[in-house]
Amino acid sequence: SLATIAFGGGLVAIALFVISLSLVVGAAFRPDETSPEVTRTLDDLSFLVLAPGACSLVVFFAATAAAVLRTGALPRWLGSLAALVALFQALGAGAVFDDSGPFAADGVFGYAAFFSFLLWILVASVVLLVGKRGSRQRPEALEAVLR
Repeated sequence: SLATIAFGGGLVAIALFVISLSLVVGAAFRPDETSPEVTRTLDDLSFLVLAPGACSLVVFFAATAAAVLRTGALPRWLGSLAALVALFQALGAGAVFDDSGPFAADGVFGYAAFFSFLLWILVASVVLLVGKRGSRQRPEALEAVLR
């Protein structure tokens, strides 16, 4: 089901993010005892691990967009926004192929992927909180997503 696909994509993305973060922390842990080459290597690896994470987020956002647009469990515009964020995540995955320019991890598309992810999570959180207060639930739509 789309919910299972989105869940799997999200889990893989989170796991890769934790690995990436661990590499950055490892690079900064003992700066006086670590050679600049090792620090640079760990930092580079942390960016490279994020690229497959971006691919996992493509799966997450594409499945979420499909589920929202198919079922109407959330507003359609949120599903459309999820599809757009999936596109930005795909562009952000280009960090594997380029170390400078717009496709690099610290390039335009790398930042677009990161900030679009944050924006969607923030907007979806607000929509879910406001929807809960309004209590206009659609159980049949939610059931369709979970199938």
